[in-house]
Amino acid sequence: MSAINYRKTRLNGNEKFLDLKINLQGAIAANANYEKIKTRTDYLTKLKPFWPTALKFAGTVATTVFTPSVSPVWTVDELKDKYAVMWNQADTTTLETSATKFHEISLVDHQVQKIISNTATA
Repeated sequence: MSAINYRKTRLNGNEKFLDLKINLQGAIAANANYEKIKTRTDYLTKLKPFWPTALKFAGTVATTVFTPSVSPVWTVDELKDKYAVMWNQADTTTLETSATKFHEISLVDHQVQKIISNTATA
């Protein structure tokens, strides 16, 4: 997964956290990896706490409201207060399958938004 590492670590008791800034390339790679691993039989029992959930939704954005156009619908409670990376899918379709130009995805215009509601239209 591609992410910018600002080398910031936080200590909380015995746990250690690494703060990362996700970009579009990292989000696409995370989704591809999540799609491969979520069907494993040991995903729910062993891997889920260590593997980021990276769902992908298609839809439209008007101001700050995202409306999904196909399933899965935008009603999962765990998405509220998380962050979403938004971009125009047409700008990345050919780059996602390219072996030599995949790195150019990080140059595609995108936005990172905090999910403030988990209803089907916000």
